[in-house]
Amino acid sequence: MLGEIVGGNGRIGSAIRRFAGDDLYCTRKLDKIGVNSPTNTPIFVCTGVENLEEVVSKTEPSRRRDLVFMQNGLVRSLLVDLEEDQTIAVLYFSVLERNGPAKEGGCSYVQGRWAQEFCNILK
Repeated sequence: MLGEIVGGNGRIGSAIRRFAGDDLYCTRKLDKIGVNSPTNTPIFVCTGVENLEEVVSKTEPSRRRDLVFMQNGLVRSLLVDLEEDQTIAVLYFSVLERNGPAKEGGCSYVQGRWAQEFCNILK
């Protein structure tokens, strides 16, 4: 298993799941985050900015450094509070509807612990 995805049923989450194949555990809303995938694997966070504090609070503390954030909006203040080396992705593609095709808009930018793994998924 490659890792875990939070928000895997939305527009971006469904695209990430397709890119990754069947290698991501799709966390349900009430699930604890970080317990359904192997340690030291990425946890892709495909939720709105308004849900990030809840996502972090539901994530096992030992797995918070595995979070990969890809939100529309600034997450810097949340990351400063976490004091971890999370991965941040600025995606330059759009998905107009759930399970719809991804439309490329340029090079995406990814920085952090899981940057290379995430780039491999996007290829």
